[in-house]
Amino acid sequence: MKIAIYSRKSLFTGKGESVENQVLMCKNYVAFQMPEVSCEDIYVYEDEGVSAKDLNRPQFQKMMADLEKLKFDYIICYRLDRLSRNVSDFSGLVKLLEQKGVGLICIKERFDTATPMGRAMMYITSVFAQLERETLAERVRDNMHMLARTGRYLGGPPPTGYESVSINEVIVEGKIKTFHILKIKEEEMKVVKMMFDCFFKTGSVSAVEKDLMLKRIRSKTTGKYFSNLGIRDILKNPVYCMADQDAYDYFLKKGADICEERKKWNGKQGIAAYNKRDHANGGSKRNPINKWIVAIGKHRGILKGRDWIKVQEALSGKKREKLPKMSAFGLLSGLIYCGNCGEKMFAKRYGASSEKYSYICSSKLRGTTKLCSVKNILGGEADELIEEMMKEILPEGIDFEHLDLLEKRSLIRLLIPKIEWD
Repeated sequence: MKIAIYSRKSLFTGKGESVENQVLMCKNYVAFQMPEVSCEDIYVYEDEGVSAKDLNRPQFQKMMADLEKLKFDYIICYRLDRLSRNVSDFSGLVKLLEQKGVGLICIKERFDTATPMGRAMMYITSVFAQLERETLAERVRDNMHMLARTGRYLGGPPPTGYESVSINEVIVEGKIKTFHILKIKEEEMKVVKMMFDCFFKTGSVSAVEKDLMLKRIRSKTTGKYFSNLGIRDILKNPVYCMADQDAYDYFLKKGADICEERKKWNGKQGIAAYNKRDHANGGSKRNPINKWIVAIGKHRGILKGRDWIKVQEALSGKKREKLPKMSAFGLLSGLIYCGNCGEKMFAKRYGASSEKYSYICSSKLRGTTKLCSVKNILGGEADELIEEMMKEILPEGIDFEHLDLLEKRSLIRLLIPKIEWD
């Protein structure tokens, strides 16, 4: 008999029903109820930090793929809502498992699809699980609406050009509550305005990047030159846009959830946008504008709505430009640093069909010799020199010459953390 154990938790908190605790309780259930099942016949699948709004979860999908190959007899989970909070998804899953002859057991509710009553109770519970999810989502959105109307800043690193300032506000019954608003930092905001001005003239994010590098302007946060991606994020951020009539019409057309009525969008303040990122899936991806909650902020914007909109229209038609990364050739690509300016150096072929390459400083690559005039390094000779050095450093038994490129780079990064080249 083969058993699949599935566990899931939306966010890692380190307490409560962690995926580890869920797995442990499921294993204990198997040990007591199915003593004939050996440890080798138990397969564990864990989704950490993933919502149950749909079945598009990495480990869940892997489990369903393994089901075809391994022919599980049962799928066991701690609780039904760990598996799904969507009635239609759950219904389809149960039908599929029935066709495959796989039983589903939820140990907390003591449901077992092997019995008619168990199946019926599971369907009823799944309805309430979906209701709970949708009610929770509605409550979260209502709370975001209330916060949006205040125009306050909700925390985190403030956008470039602004600082977060604490404000004490007197509310009902004499209670004092502290919240944060954004205040312009003049020196930083000059850089932001410079970005927008350069983009208006050139229509190119790379041109903005090169202009800042030639002027030796670095990010106050990281101390590094502004990246192409970082500049693009600044140009797309609605925080710099004035909350005027043009901006209102733009967000209305895009389907955003606008908090304030149109007549209040008089351009005196900037825009506060909420729910810009998909936090249900980790927050790494941006939500489309039709999922944003847009309000009038407490801060000042720097760009009229029509001008900010022109920037968005220009950016939407451009592909993101990328810098070279660790290439498939060149042992030291991305591992070697320019001794002149301190930036990384990357491998670049002499021609598309050439096998010869050199290492070029990324400052020189992005900003021409005006930014860094260091000479390129012959790639083959530099790699041979480092290979000989690694052979002397490595203990006996490690044949560096016959390792693949990624393994070599990993060892170099470990044993020689920073290679500077003049």
